[in-house]
Formats: sequence, C-alpha cells, structure tokens
Amino acid sequence: MKIFKAAEYGILPGAECAEKLSALARQLAEEDGEKTLVFEKGDYFIDAERLPQEKFFITNTVGDREWKKGETPHLNRAGISLKGVEDLVVEGGGARNRAKK
Repeated sequence: MKIFKAAEYGILPGAECAEKLSALARQLAEEDGEKTLVFEKGDYFIDAERLPQEKFFITNTVGDREWKKGETPHLNRAGISLKGVEDLVVEGGGARNRAKK
C-alpha cells in the first residue's frame, strides 16, 4: 500500500489548498492499488472559486432537485473530487475544513 502524505504535496494546515488538493486527487486517480491519504491535524482552507468545475448528476450537491438521466447536469465544485480514485483510505487525523474569515 502506498502512503500519500498531504503535507508532502504542500497541503498544510492553516493554508489555502484548493489547487494543490485538486492536483493530488488527479494523481491519486492515476495510482493503481491500495493507497492511503494522510492529513495532519489542523484547519485546512479550500477556496471554492479555485476548484475546477465538474458536471454532477444525482448527488446531494444539487439541493431539492436531483438531475435525472437524459437531463443536462449542472456545473459545480467539490472540495476534493475523488472521481476515478479507487482503493483509497483517507486518514483525517483531526483535519477540518474551515472557511476563511
């Protein structure tokens, strides 16, 4: 099993990490086999405006109206999109997502 430490990819508590988190998620999607993503304890800041937009269908991100097959999905952002990632364990270690004030 391969261990991915978020800190080694510049994803650190107290710092904005949207773009680095997205890049790491893409790398995880390319990695075969079992893997673990480890975060250090602390508050992480994710600026939604810096996240890539993706098309989402039936999820809890659309509010009251879910999209059905054949309808046009909407664009939205996910704090960490794990699209295409398999066999992943995430160890949060007390990590929290916090809004910047």
